[in-house]
Amino acid sequence: MRVLLTGATGFVGGYACEEILKKGWSLRVLVRKNSANLNSLPEEAEKYFGDLKFESEKETSLMLKGVDAVIHSGYSHDVDELADPLGFFEDNVLGTFRFMDFSRKRGVKQFVFISSRAAYGAQAGKKAVETAACRPDGEYGAYKAAIDAYVYAMAKEWNFNICSLRIGWVYGIFRETGRMAFYKETKQIVNNISRVKLEGDFDLVSARDAAGAMVSVIGNKKTKGEIYNVLNDRTTTALSMGQYVKQISGSESSLFGRPLKASVTGNEKFRKLGYNFSNEAGVREYLLELAGIVKGS
Repeated sequence: MRVLLTGATGFVGGYACEEILKKGWSLRVLVRKNSANLNSLPEEAEKYFGDLKFESEKETSLMLKGVDAVIHSGYSHDVDELADPLGFFEDNVLGTFRFMDFSRKRGVKQFVFISSRAAYGAQAGKKAVETAACRPDGEYGAYKAAIDAYVYAMAKEWNFNICSLRIGWVYGIFRETGRMAFYKETKQIVNNISRVKLEGDFDLVSARDAAGAMVSVIGNKKTKGEIYNVLNDRTTTALSMGQYVKQISGSESSLFGRPLKASVTGNEKFRKLGYNFSNEAGVREYLLELAGIVKGS
């Protein structure tokens, strides 16, 4: 089994590389030549240099030679979606569509598109079940929702084994501390800031669980044309995370915010595939490690 992964130098991408190699599969990655994070890739990865526009069918087909499955986790940052929405559309929506089409024509057996919880939009706090209508609040969510629609269409019209995973708010240890979930709040609490405001609840998922979910669907023909939520079983409130950080760090900070109850998330369809999430235990393990990082910095 040879898997082509895009977004390999990103947050979840690094974990996905590990999961693919754990399976004993061959790993090919699409990366930029000028990427600052090439040294983060595993030595075993076969590197193919290019961008995410996929403008050339010939070049894309060469990259796909011998590939059994594609996990498309990356997206183009070349243009600002607010300053140049048309450029963002051309790079991401059209680029991803070309990639799916070229993969199908090349005989790739399976294509896994990595979508986002952002495809649903806020929807006034409504539970985002997998069958919910998409009302994205921005260009990024609109891009994900647009491709999700094509996932179903391509599976039906072209008999292509393609599925979409809508990933929740990802947490985990990453080389860029500013991108780690709840980092700023943890730093405030550990540093004994007198009053820390914590509000909201989140559809969290660990980076390792997200990567595991990506790999788990490879080879499953029942996922064709399906869209799944990859989220913990329940939401996690900011206040509960802050209280746990305060407890383990011995902080004297005063935490305040509107108390919320955790609610069930809409991951039922993905759970039926037999996947188990780390849930609250995973969140606590992460916060313990995060607090240790903050203390040591």
